[in-house]
Amino acid sequence: MIKVKKQKLKQRINVDLRQRQKIVQRRIIFSSLILTCSTLIYITFHLGSVKEAQAAPLFYTITNGEWSDKAVWSKASNAGLWCNCEPGNNYNGPGIQIGHSIISNVYNPLKISGGGIINISSSGKLEIIGAFELNGTSTVNIQNSDSVIINGNLTVSGGSVINTGSSGYLVVYGNVTLSGGSKVVGPAGRVNATGTVTGAGWQASSLPIQLIDFRAKPEAGTVVLTWSTATEKDNDYFTIERSADGKNFEEIFKRPGAGTSNNILNYTGSDIKPLKGINYYRLKQTDFNGQFAISKIVSLNNNVVNVDEEISFISVSPNPFKDQVSLNFSILKKGNVALKIFNDQGNCVLERAITAEKGINSYLINDSTDFPNGIYFVNLDFNGNRVSRKIIKI
Repeated sequence: MIKVKKQKLKQRINVDLRQRQKIVQRRIIFSSLILTCSTLIYITFHLGSVKEAQAAPLFYTITNGEWSDKAVWSKASNAGLWCNCEPGNNYNGPGIQIGHSIISNVYNPLKISGGGIINISSSGKLEIIGAFELNGTSTVNIQNSDSVIINGNLTVSGGSVINTGSSGYLVVYGNVTLSGGSKVVGPAGRVNATGTVTGAGWQASSLPIQLIDFRAKPEAGTVVLTWSTATEKDNDYFTIERSADGKNFEEIFKRPGAGTSNNILNYTGSDIKPLKGINYYRLKQTDFNGQFAISKIVSLNNNVVNVDEEISFISVSPNPFKDQVSLNFSILKKGNVALKIFNDQGNCVLERAITAEKGINSYLINDSTDFPNGIYFVNLDFNGNRVSRKIIKI
């Protein structure tokens, strides 16, 4: 009897121990759940903070200048004070507002990605000396007769878009490559590329002529404009337009086109009253149906030569240049002019002796394909006097 009672008591003790163990296990599991939930709550809050910290600012231009100059950018549209910061290369959204004349000479290529948006408006202009890459569903909007000029190649990928609207200008002095559903959109005469266009999405009008040359040259107080075409299709006439600021153009003269032609044709005309200072010229081609297209812009500095100056630069054209560049200068009397070209490291890369006549002279450098792309300085020395100009090879 006593033995049976002891067995029952032992069983009760074992049951009680098992129940206590279960309770302890439940407490441990419940505590773990509380800890896990707390951890999840903390992680969620932490990730939210990181996302907020990584949000990119919106940049505004507050003055003209080089893209990489931190003094031209602000983070507020009405700040008026620079922020000692700049979008940089390979910039990721949300946006860049360009309302001034901005040149990108440092970054090659200049890259915009990650849904970035560039709005060119309010008398804005973006000139990219090298190449430009737009990717990652990014957008460039060109408004209000403003412009984007790309002196190198243009690559648009990843669903990105360049849109000139009804009044903006896009000029590409190179090749265009589109992929991934990207688009370049613009009406006739607003979007032009001098190179080849590869890939679908080019929804812009191509120049209906094959223009192989367009130049401006000073001559006896006037400026002579010459251009050549390799082919023409339904070409009604040409218009030479001039500008003092590179943006607002006026008509100077017209020349009839050849309609449709597959032969090389040469054209010429003169600006008999050029503006003082820099003159910008462009060629407008108009079809029989009224549609038109615009060529690249060429410039010439119409300086009045000071009689006290032994030598004076008149123009360097085109600048930037690709294969050749023309140096136009004036000297007071016939003599030898020493030409030297230096790279941005100060090394002389070309040296020539030029026999020049009194008055205006032109010297063509046509072996510049040996120069790597970059910035160079041209020095002309005559009778102990020196003049210098910066040129850019692209």
